[in-house]
Amino acid sequence: MFDYIQFFRNISERNRLAREKGFSFTTCSGIAHLEGLLDELRTRKAFFCVSDTCEEATAQRGGAWFKRRLVTVFLLHRYDTRSRASYTAALDTCRELFRQVHSYLLRDSVRRQEEITYLGVGEIKSQELGGQFLNGCTGLLFMLPVDEPINLCFEPTEWEGE
Repeated sequence: MFDYIQFFRNISERNRLAREKGFSFTTCSGIAHLEGLLDELRTRKAFFCVSDTCEEATAQRGGAWFKRRLVTVFLLHRYDTRSRASYTAALDTCRELFRQVHSYLLRDSVRRQEEITYLGVGEIKSQELGGQFLNGCTGLLFMLPVDEPINLCFEPTEWEGE
């Protein structure tokens, strides 16, 4: 299976903007369970957070079966809640970081085609969080589909009475 957490950790550590703006890499278990973020909220100003849980679906394409995992990444930046300019700057930073990550994914999908053939870089969805997300944070999340082939051949030895 594709190790998307390590993949995005490497991206966050190598990106100049993420380093300059103090983005800290962490994980969470989706938007309802942002434990990694909450642990560091008081000491960090920006987060590159990858969810360690995925929405999944199984689909058949061209005679083969694939498991599609929808990976969610949060790019969040704290701001001064009394300043509209601070809010705008924080959201703009997250937008620019997303643009840079997307361009990296497009380039990497060509360079490392054998490893990440099933990375759906042509259909990345994003959503801006806006407002006061997590008490003075704003940013966005993006979702990246990862399709991996799976074996769904029936195996009689896995069943009683077959």
